[in-house]
Amino acid sequence: MADALTRDAAQALAPPRGDDARRERFWRALCERAVLIFALICMVFVLISPQDRHLIPVRLAFCLCPTAVIALAAALQSRFPSSWLLWALRYCACLIFLPFFFRLTGQIAPFFPLGHFDDSIMALDRLLLGDPHASLRFQEAWPHPLIGELMCLSYFAYYLFVPVYAVHLIVTRLKQHAGPSADVAWYTACCALAYMLHYLAFFLFPVEGPAFHLAGGVARDPGYAMSALHHLVVSNGDVPGGGFPSSHVSIALLHVFIAARFGWRRLCVAAAAATAAICAATVYTQAHYAADALGGLASGALVWLLLTGIENARRRDAWRTGTLGAAQQ
Repeated sequence: MADALTRDAAQALAPPRGDDARRERFWRALCERAVLIFALICMVFVLISPQDRHLIPVRLAFCLCPTAVIALAAALQSRFPSSWLLWALRYCACLIFLPFFFRLTGQIAPFFPLGHFDDSIMALDRLLLGDPHASLRFQEAWPHPLIGELMCLSYFAYYLFVPVYAVHLIVTRLKQHAGPSADVAWYTACCALAYMLHYLAFFLFPVEGPAFHLAGGVARDPGYAMSALHHLVVSNGDVPGGGFPSSHVSIALLHVFIAARFGWRRLCVAAAAATAAICAATVYTQAHYAADALGGLASGALVWLLLTGIENARRRDAWRTGTLGAAQQ
């Protein structure tokens, strides 16, 4: 009995083998290649955009940073393959530059003559809710500071998803064997692909959002400390153009599916509750139209279906070549 327990513990701490190793390489390579392709697309957009031409060299340099960091992390990791910190750096390198790309979506408009598409989204709000200004009515109907404070707190819940999930996976997966982890590679690929697909939508279909398009700028919402913090962060970090679909709602919903996939029941319930609150908060704070939030739910589900389809295709290919069956024997 003791020998069996010792053997099971050793297997739990062992590096990934068989299909796990192939799965790790597949998702890591997919993520890194997707980042490279997205960086190249952004470089093209920077070159053809008519705004701030004098900033082109700086923006092109930033577009190359993710690939440079990934290459550096890969070089260091090859020399120190047992360092879980370097593996974590290599995985997270695909994510740490995403805020720059988000700001880039609001700073350049590669298809500037088309302008923003807020009127189209407001028409959709009219169709769904009977009022093109429905996004403004929510806060007008519930101006109490406590409600505003709760909405701002819910809005900030979005920023906890990636750090909480990433740290949990790194601690429970990556540090177990101080080497590559298929689950961490899959998670970082999920996040990177989801964000990049949304950023492409922001480039191609820019929507300013109610705060910029209707209210003339980001105003402080009713509330106290969280309202002040929300105004500070959004007024300095938000950009017009990233309205549809709501990446806040989409990424939150995606993490509900991820928690369900890993069997994290409590976290799944918490993520589902946070997603519902974020849907309301994004509209209440006038960061998004109601149609943006609904679009975020749809895009989150579509991204999950895409990721599931990629994984199923990978597994079918592994079965076809006989590698998966051999790994499980």
